[in-house]
Amino acid sequence: LFISCNFNETMVVGYGNGGQLLKLNDLIDQYCPNIKYMFENNPTALGASVIYDGSIYAVPAMNGNPAKVSISMNEKFLRNSGITENPKTLEALRDAMLTMLDCDANGNGTVGDEILWCAEPSAFKRQALSMVGINCYWPWEGVIVDDKDGDVYFAPTSAEYKYLLGILNELYEAGCIDPEIFEQDYNSVVAKRDANKLFICSWVDDPEIPDTYMGTPGWTWMTPVTSAVHDTPILSVGSDYQVAIGAVSKFTKYPEICALVLNFMYSKEASIVSKYGLENVDYVVKSEDPWVIQTANANVPLGYGVTPYLTPRWLTPDTFQPKTTTLQNLMESITVDYGRMGWQNYVHLSQEQSERLAELSTDLGRWCDDYWAGFVTGRYNLDTDWDAYVAKCNQLKCNEIVSIYQAAYDTYFGK
Repeated sequence: LFISCNFNETMVVGYGNGGQLLKLNDLIDQYCPNIKYMFENNPTALGASVIYDGSIYAVPAMNGNPAKVSISMNEKFLRNSGITENPKTLEALRDAMLTMLDCDANGNGTVGDEILWCAEPSAFKRQALSMVGINCYWPWEGVIVDDKDGDVYFAPTSAEYKYLLGILNELYEAGCIDPEIFEQDYNSVVAKRDANKLFICSWVDDPEIPDTYMGTPGWTWMTPVTSAVHDTPILSVGSDYQVAIGAVSKFTKYPEICALVLNFMYSKEASIVSKYGLENVDYVVKSEDPWVIQTANANVPLGYGVTPYLTPRWLTPDTFQPKTTTLQNLMESITVDYGRMGWQNYVHLSQEQSERLAELSTDLGRWCDDYWAGFVTGRYNLDTDWDAYVAKCNQLKCNEIVSIYQAAYDTYFGK
């Protein structure tokens, strides 16, 4: 029995078809009412658990606090520049940053020493894509797909993508975007943020959580914006579950017992134990590593199980009840109003599809990544080089990638 195994989609398909994992469909029907209830009330969780041929080889962990594409914004930069309202469109955001260039936006007495948009490369791309309605939570490489009303398309050749590149190039050449944005790591971003240099970044510590806040005042979450090419603001979020957390070896002598244990892991009792620990056992957070809790007998890694997290570091130690902060409430409200789950990394592909996708993605991903950075920085000209860029994407078979993801999308959403 595998608990917290964290298999990825390729591993699930490979181990399932290879005879290492037990098919769970019949066992779930007979012995797992809690899992059936979870699937009935979370249809996309079922879609992510069923592979291309209808088999279920692993079950997910539910997470009530999915990861999000966070865009932190320092409102004081706006007010110090005479801007009284927070931007509601990409174009208004652009205009605000261009205005800030001639102001003492950070209030330190010096005009023009700010870095108005700063993030790690992947975070910058996630933030920017969402501003033109492209929803992809994990754009680690150039091969990015999304859907419009169920039809999958290749985002890097879309009109929205091209429009975004034009805005970003304007901001980059004006000096609004950090020149290190395609190479820096998170620690570099934090150092610049704590020096009161940044207007927009990927993350800011919550000032209402003790011993974590190291930034400057004025930070808040930016409300998702619309643009000239899309009229529905979105917040790209990860799934409210993590796939392939519980599985059973095909070689077990006790499949029914394993199924009953998996079913128990979705019960209220198991959730309480997973979140709060065993009754009458004291838990403390180790000072050097907030992601490890300590008991009298052992150190237990803090993370996902089949049920939700163990106790996070920001829970009060006396009652183990979450502290609700202003920023947390704001992000929850934004997520409810604008959140849209990125499905791209939760679909299951067959072995053949995975191998073909990997084959196609290598050269195409490098090509798109190079031109993403090149168009933003002006190394490539959007007016003269765009058509050749798109033609090369087609030559590298971006349409075949769309077909692969369309089939996986249809399975995922039960079409």
